[in-house]
Amino acid sequence: MFGAELEKLTQVSFVSYGKTELQTSLLVVGVFQNSDIIGVVNTINQNANGVISRMLERFEAKMGQHLFINSEEIINAGYSGIMLLGLGKSSEYSQHDSEYIGRVVYESLKNLMYKVVYVVINQTDNVDHLLAFSRGIQLASYCFDKYLTKKKTRHVDEVCIIVEDPDLLKQEYEALVKPVNSGVILCSNLAMEPPNVLNPAYYADFLDTLSRDYDGLSVKIKTEKQIRALGMNAFLGVGQGSVNPPRLVAIEWNGNPDVDGNDYVLVGKGVTFDTGGISLKPARKMWDMKYDMCGSGAIAGTMLALAESKAPVNVVAVLALVENSISGSAQRPSDIITSMSGQTIEVLNTDAEGRLALADALTFAQENYVSEDTRLIDMATLTGAVCVALGNQYAGLFSNDEKFVKDLLKASNRTNERLWQFPMTKEYDKLIKSDFADMQNISTLGTGGDSIVAAKFLEKFIKSGVLWAHLDIASVAYDYDDRNYPKKVASAFGVRLLYTLVRNL
Repeated sequence: MFGAELEKLTQVSFVSYGKTELQTSLLVVGVFQNSDIIGVVNTINQNANGVISRMLERFEAKMGQHLFINSEEIINAGYSGIMLLGLGKSSEYSQHDSEYIGRVVYESLKNLMYKVVYVVINQTDNVDHLLAFSRGIQLASYCFDKYLTKKKTRHVDEVCIIVEDPDLLKQEYEALVKPVNSGVILCSNLAMEPPNVLNPAYYADFLDTLSRDYDGLSVKIKTEKQIRALGMNAFLGVGQGSVNPPRLVAIEWNGNPDVDGNDYVLVGKGVTFDTGGISLKPARKMWDMKYDMCGSGAIAGTMLALAESKAPVNVVAVLALVENSISGSAQRPSDIITSMSGQTIEVLNTDAEGRLALADALTFAQENYVSEDTRLIDMATLTGAVCVALGNQYAGLFSNDEKFVKDLLKASNRTNERLWQFPMTKEYDKLIKSDFADMQNISTLGTGGDSIVAAKFLEKFIKSGVLWAHLDIASVAYDYDDRNYPKKVASAFGVRLLYTLVRNL
């Protein structure tokens, strides 16, 4: 089970006050501004001769502020130390704040020598907030140190959260938080692997092996020969310059076997490394192109989360895994290829490769897994232009259905994985018109709008009546500007969003 990966992180448990061992551990007390201390916090305060209430007189309790207390009164009361943690104004406190506070707790304690830490939040029993807090603690302890010969030391082994009903919180944590955390870690681990390890074949085989631990989860892999037999020439063209052959992977989660058809089909771009091909990228920052598979990674993480939570839905993921390299056999600008759909494409830029792989993957998905009520989503680090338009604060959203857009934005607001909708009007169609093929893979008019151009290209491969959305996550896949996400590494953006959407949470 992938849950073993979570065991490498700081563990989270829920306990009642009567079953704590505070005398041998640090106690973190979360307090709001201008609030009275009640319940367990008041009991602890009385045991320590009122030291907490006295310290609060000069503690502003601003969001994330913290203050250590290990005075004689604390020690005499039997505590090794207390840390006051500011939560800001209770009227403004959100679930997103709770996750951030969890991260603050971990970052504040990671270099101390406490193996077990207890936490109590004054004046809150909000289950969603407490679950978000637990998520923040655990994900903050993640680091990718697989290739370090000297591993980083994690000092905090466990954080015990004191609550009134620990059984309820444990049940909710196991059902909602832990599966998503597993998906996030899977996505992060895949994205952080170097491209000399994570080639398409290794990636596909890893997912196949992982799936065998879960009833209802299955993986089907198509080799280069099988891909060629399907006529997926757009996909094949991307990888023809690489010594690492492509793989097409279908992951099926059958959580509602009594119902025919799939609720969602998720299609992911999995370019394990992108040189740009003959349209070569600049050397600076090319090393970040190992992250060009993050769309597929987020979808793989979502599928794992669905399996771990035994979600009562039917979902299929189709991942186009390929390496865009440069060699004498690489695809050339001006090549014309015939896609799986039968439409011809003039390739004017080999660095606009993701849309070529997705074109065939979307066709394959529709021919094999999409029925009348199925919703189709593709997720990809597709364009640099979305970074210009949105910075690293939002991902781009493109769709042919406004109800679908509303549901995606609802999930976005719920998870704080922010989306921004772009127009998809017919005026943009002329930007991919070719004189020599049915379409070209970039615009040559120099009028901008390149993220929309890429989306309009993909739209050419969506059959009439299919509900479709395209998420361009190039802006957020590896440096998402959000305080609850790691910096300068893979963000695993999309796992929470897709899981929340599919589960309708």
